[in-house]
Amino acid sequence: MRRRILGLVAAVVLAMGTGGPALGQWQVRTVDNSGVAPFDQINNINEAESQLATQVAVGTALADALNYTNEADDGLIAGGTAFPGFPTATDDFALEAVGVIDVIGGTSVTIAAGVNSDDGYRVRRNGVVVSEFVGDRDDPDAGTELFFFTANDGDVLRLTYYERTGGENLEFFRDLDGNLATTNDLMLIGSAASGVDIVPIPEPASAALFGVAGLGLLARRRGRTGGVGT
Repeated sequence: MRRRILGLVAAVVLAMGTGGPALGQWQVRTVDNSGVAPFDQINNINEAESQLATQVAVGTALADALNYTNEADDGLIAGGTAFPGFPTATDDFALEAVGVIDVIGGTSVTIAAGVNSDDGYRVRRNGVVVSEFVGDRDDPDAGTELFFFTANDGDVLRLTYYERTGGENLEFFRDLDGNLATTNDLMLIGSAASGVDIVPIPEPASAALFGVAGLGLLARRRGRTGGVGT
């Protein structure tokens, strides 16, 4: 049985190396407000997730980290780029980003994280909500609340987000000292400096072969040394 499982993992790794997504990236997609009633508005994260479940993607991307903006304000961390599928400011769209955790230099680490966004968002780990802001909010920058969770190799992270009107900013980061009084130690989750790499869920094999628990086989220990996690 062990040889069979390892063989399946090897087959998926080989497939990813021959046309699949590269390691170390979020899988990102966006949808617009098609079919939203009655005023063509996405007013909260629940409506956004309904859109994500029913609408065809407007934009897709593979991203090392989540740092998007369609406004002059570059948020807390410099280098924001336009949202996939929405190169300029646009009201009423939703975004989903999914990836598998690989703790750099270890297998598990408890982190302080934050989502700087305009508007609402929801973060799940293995399907369980660890943080959310359901309704509209202005880009809060240094007022963003931190939340704490344990990141384990193989955990699946899913972030959903929506834009209602004005603003348009999204950053998902780790705060290395757990204190937002300073912002020079904020590192985008998925970047090497954050200590938490993001590995794509294998497709199409993830659901059929592994399920959520089995993804740990793929993400676990790729010979990394050093890093933040322990």
